[in-house]
Amino acid sequence: LEVDDSVDRLLLEHEFRTLLDLRLECVRSPGNCEPSDFAVEGSGLHDEVARLVSQRLGDGIVATAGGYDVRSVAAVRLSSAEASITSCVVDSVVLSDVSGDTPVIVDDSVRGEKATWTMRLTVEGWRLGSKEVEQWSMDDSVCAD
Repeated sequence: LEVDDSVDRLLLEHEFRTLLDLRLECVRSPGNCEPSDFAVEGSGLHDEVARLVSQRLGDGIVATAGGYDVRSVAAVRLSSAEASITSCVVDSVVLSDVSGDTPVIVDDSVRGEKATWTMRLTVEGWRLGSKEVEQWSMDDSVCAD
């Protein structure tokens, strides 16, 4: 069921943006990250974030600047306990190695992604279940529409 510009669409978009913000906080503070706060436990997305956080903790890598900019939401579909959101997100997160005395930038690239995200309604609320990237670029041009 395609969701029009109703309250349901606005609420789902808000939930989606909130979940992306929680995902970003995991990158900023991997020691305080709990992937189940934003991803469905046992999903591929949950497991991917858990692995990434563990790796980044071991390497002393954290996000020191930038973020996720949701440039557009093209479609929102809703079934009883699942929603899909097709969006374009620009990732400008700056990753730095903070294991030494002075932080060193290790990745300041920008990536644009058009993707369809699946969200599932759980006992704890909406959580991200999966992401299927349709198109990406190593700048924000894919989201320039």
